[in-house]
Amino acid sequence: FVLMVIKYFFMGMVGQLFNLEKVVDLHYFKIVQASSLFYSALVLIVLILFMDYFPNDFDWKVYLFTPIVAFYLIRTIILYFTIIRSIPIQSLYLISYLCIVEILPVILGVRFAMQ
Repeated sequence: FVLMVIKYFFMGMVGQLFNLEKVVDLHYFKIVQASSLFYSALVLIVLILFMDYFPNDFDWKVYLFTPIVAFYLIRTIILYFTIIRSIPIQSLYLISYLCIVEILPVILGVRFAMQ
């Protein structure tokens, strides 16, 4: 919860840099909505798969890394089209905003996950 509040704070700061204050609320709501749906489904799938058998040598990186990275990239694309359709803003500002707020954390996360 605290990390989501901190993310909202930083999104607000970046939104002010690009004069996109109206976008931040919509963006945050869509992030929370998509993340709760995705991670709920992911937890249910993992629980169903390992209800009978859970191997001790299970490598989480192999099975969960690709779906999570794909989710974040697809979420960024969907957010772009949702925001551009809802609020008339310049596409270049929105792309720059989404690169800083969405894509940069994914790239950093992938880098730290591969170490």
